[in-house]
Amino acid sequence: MKKKHYFIVVGILIVFVISYLVYDQTRYTTFENEYIDIQNYYINHDENWNISEIEVTYLDVDNNKGFSTVIDDSSTIDSIYEQLISTELKKTSTSDEGLGGNNFTLHLLYSEGNPSTRMHIHYDRIYISEPFLHMTYKEVESNKFYSFLEELDLSWDREFQMSSE
Repeated sequence: MKKKHYFIVVGILIVFVISYLVYDQTRYTTFENEYIDIQNYYINHDENWNISEIEVTYLDVDNNKGFSTVIDDSSTIDSIYEQLISTELKKTSTSDEGLGGNNFTLHLLYSEGNPSTRMHIHYDRIYISEPFLHMTYKEVESNKFYSFLEELDLSWDREFQMSSE
């Protein structure tokens, strides 16, 4: 009788471990997969969805300053897009709580009046804000995209002081 209970307990533990591993693996994705989901939500597959502009804001929390610019140069947009779609992500939550510190905000504006996508890029996390998708992701390769943005040679159109509230 004891042996039977032992096998039942071990069986239940194995099922829980396998379930957790499967669940954990389903949380891995790429920005490209999420971007395709965003497109599919709004448009037909046959339509062309191009990024026409990217509004970039950088918040330097340490110095209480912000900088912003609009990118409409197709080669810079393409380079940002290529870096984005190659970024491997792991879903962490639907909240942007705890995402403090210096960060970039990218506002992707699409051609033909399609809804825009707003993303907040922190050192090792990316928060995507969409009308139907609000998700925080951890970069699998720590801070690869954040570092890419830091190294971009952007000329800031505007500098502003952040409020101290």
